[in-house]
Amino acid sequence: MSRLTDRSDFRFSVVRLCAVLMTVALLSALLPIRSVDAATIPTFTLQGVGYGHGLGMSQEGALQMAREGKTSTDIIKQYFTDVKLKTLGSSPRALVNLDSGKAARSSWTLSPGYASGKPSADNAGDTLQVVSGSTTSSYTDLAGPYQFKVASGVIAMYSVKTSKKLATFGTSVQVKPAVIDPGADLLTVVDGSGPFGHANIRYRGYLKLTVSGTKLKLVNSVSMQHYLYGVVPREIGNASDATMAAAEAQALCARSYAYPKASAGKELACSTSDQVYGGHSRFTSEANRKNNKATAFESAKSNAAIDATNNCYVAYKDKVVAAYFAACNGNASANSEDVWGSKLGYLRSRVDPWCAKSHKDHAWTVKVSGLALAKTLKTKGVTGAPSGAGSSVFVTDVTTLRGDGGWVKSAVITWSNGASSQIALADNVRIKFGLRSANFTISNSLKTSTSSGKATKPAADTLTTYQENNKLIKRTKGKWKRVSHAKFSGKKAYRSSSYKGKITLRFKGTGVIWYGQTSAGGGRAKVYLDGKYKKTIQLKSSKTVRVKKIYE
Repeated sequence: MSRLTDRSDFRFSVVRLCAVLMTVALLSALLPIRSVDAATIPTFTLQGVGYGHGLGMSQEGALQMAREGKTSTDIIKQYFTDVKLKTLGSSPRALVNLDSGKAARSSWTLSPGYASGKPSADNAGDTLQVVSGSTTSSYTDLAGPYQFKVASGVIAMYSVKTSKKLATFGTSVQVKPAVIDPGADLLTVVDGSGPFGHANIRYRGYLKLTVSGTKLKLVNSVSMQHYLYGVVPREIGNASDATMAAAEAQALCARSYAYPKASAGKELACSTSDQVYGGHSRFTSEANRKNNKATAFESAKSNAAIDATNNCYVAYKDKVVAAYFAACNGNASANSEDVWGSKLGYLRSRVDPWCAKSHKDHAWTVKVSGLALAKTLKTKGVTGAPSGAGSSVFVTDVTTLRGDGGWVKSAVITWSNGASSQIALADNVRIKFGLRSANFTISNSLKTSTSSGKATKPAADTLTTYQENNKLIKRTKGKWKRVSHAKFSGKKAYRSSSYKGKITLRFKGTGVIWYGQTSAGGGRAKVYLDGKYKKTIQLKSSKTVRVKKIYE
């Protein structure tokens, strides 16, 4: 770029070293301005089936099998290889972190769950107990709800109504209901909790508060059966007479999935990070809370299916295994090593003719341009996604390697700048591409097209950009000064007020695009290509334009 007096001449000289398919842009202002020829951008058509990671039981398939009269054992043996059902003498309790991200919070507010009916005049049954060490303290609903915070490294309890501190405990407490009716012991978490962050959800079991730094972690300790009461209807829906076998199969899978963590005393997430756990019920308003009008999350039929499979697990080689499940596997499930990398004998690809009958969105089609796909892949964090992906760099091709059942276990992306990226494992492919599943085929609109023979402008990937401080740019015969402006490329540019100042760029290519500034103080620029005079350009203008195409 030059900024000269009106009487000054400026020489812009470019020398080609050899002819290759590349265009060089000399920019002295703003970010590189590159045009992308739409004709060079392919459209990809992805045709797929299924919804989810593709391992283990298809929930939609299980529902259809149940409708066709199959038993829960039939369903389990259809989706898992060489397994059997194993009954244990008892099941461990489940520990569920009630923050959807398994995080700790600055405070939690709790109240009784009114297990035995409406809050009574004498508050009988409207009491919660706080257990700290060997000490148990009882609190009626008269002063509730109760807020728990960390104060000086320990847990403090406050009345929400009066803001008064009621007690101070240690670094961990258990909050329990005063049980009136066995099995109906409930507590209310007034704050947003659970997978969807709803307020006033009631939970079975007891709640454990633990100091974590300056915050509190809230965990629901609940029997395995009661945990499943909150999982099964959330995962597969409320059971009907026709789908009881599917609910039983879901209970078997969910119980088996939770077993490794529960038996080791580890926490489960209340969200899809593990299994969706909704709790018992919810007060949808404060008035409903006071009148004990709760919306149930549990289902009587689902609970019956869970009870029918009590302490029963999916076992492979006589060992309880994590029985994974997903919404729909498409036409077949996948092998575990293709999805997550580890080969598990009970997670082999299995043909699934039932999901297509049950799931209206079993088959799907996505059409996306190479530019839009590039933006998605970059946003999803694909390794090696180049700068400019989704704006000036696009995807030119995608090659896939498909495993058993049609699942794409790896994909190679070719970018328009010549770089490439690889995505390994089917679940990564699903997530990075933003698809329902990794069970798909892909076609490229330009891969089989023929050339028209007409010359076209270079695509964005053939442009090489040189900034004003590039070593291939030489400034001579003038007093060049580097100046700054927010609108310049890299916020920098060079200018000279010297007569016959000269810039020379040596490049490999077939042409050049020069961007610079025009303004009231601009002069004239003479352009030479390979030593031959091409054009004199007037840089003086009544309007200042920081970035303007000066020569092409």
